[in-house]
Amino acid sequence: MKMNKNGGYHYNIALNYFQNDNLTKAIETLNEGLNTESNNIEILNLLGLCYFKKCNFRSARNKWKRSMQIKKEDNKAKYYLERLNNKKFINMRKYYNLGVTKIDNQEYKEAIALFLEIIKRNKDLVEPYILVGLCNYKLKDYSQAIYYWEEAKSKDKGSLKIKSYINDAQISMMEVKEENNKKNNIKSIIIILLITISVGGIYQLKFNLFKKTQNKNTVTESTENKIPEKESEFKKDDMIVKNNDTNEKIKQKKVKEVDIKLEDEQSIFNNALELYKKGQHNDAVILFNKLINYGTVEYLIPEAIFFAANSYIKIDNVEKGVEYFKKYINEYEEGNYYEESLYKTGLILYRAGKQEEAKELLKKLINKSPNSIYVNSKVKMIIKE
Repeated sequence: MKMNKNGGYHYNIALNYFQNDNLTKAIETLNEGLNTESNNIEILNLLGLCYFKKCNFRSARNKWKRSMQIKKEDNKAKYYLERLNNKKFINMRKYYNLGVTKIDNQEYKEAIALFLEIIKRNKDLVEPYILVGLCNYKLKDYSQAIYYWEEAKSKDKGSLKIKSYINDAQISMMEVKEENNKKNNIKSIIIILLITISVGGIYQLKFNLFKKTQNKNTVTESTENKIPEKESEFKKDDMIVKNNDTNEKIKQKKVKEVDIKLEDEQSIFNNALELYKKGQHNDAVILFNKLINYGTVEYLIPEAIFFAANSYIKIDNVEKGVEYFKKYINEYEEGNYYEESLYKTGLILYRAGKQEEAKELLKKLINKSPNSIYVNSKVKMIIKE
């Protein structure tokens, strides 16, 4: 199928990203291309491949199915869909899903074994490397976590999520190293003190007793003269303690930030949804974005995108809301909120004076689900204008 200028422009840029292992930017560019040419099978097929490599298998299948609806013969999508239905892929999905379950149950070593088996058979997939890294992170094996995240980054150079994980692990490694250095220094000091006491302790005790007797009358005066100096020393010690406390608080804050990113994702979603229902949309969108940017549980991400989009609209950040609705529309055609996202985005764009873009989305809604509750008189009126 021949592509128009806009479609070809986006496709060629995305293909370059894809060939240079930047899946994130390739996906972003291909979705921009779909906004200008929604029936371009080359864009759909490449987008499906990108999603497949990132283990977003549902989105990959949707793009290839859509491609096949447009052109049934001489279409690579047919081969890709057959791959999704073969025995090897089905077995791999079983390993993958079991591995995710093991992570949810905090059985990290068992999860690592499963994902390493997937990596052995499917080296091009990105997500297994990320998940092995996460498991090693939870086991506090930070060097191994970084190793696997670096492998993942080499396959998707544009992923901010992977870069963030690597940064967190590097911070944790530095903290462990500092803690070990402190312990080693304390051990060295104790050993030196023990040696000093054993060799010179008795002599020093006798000498001190002699000196105490000899200077009995001058001790009080000497002590009084040194009070200001001692107070100064105490102040210095107090400053050192305070500085150490501050450094410790900073470290604890960093550790807390890492733990937040890696805590149970279902709990994050539940908390975000509770805030959403209470109308606390500024707080809700922060949690939804944690799942969108750092989440690994596949079924939660589209839910987070949809509710984040609604939250942005509620706080009058319409541009961001539309961006998230479009992300949902482009990536989750079979999602629970696909029709609603088309409907809401179409109406928002129409009210913003973007009639043609609104019509395109609302036509997509009618073509997808002509009997949908969202295909109402308002939608039909906009399309007829």
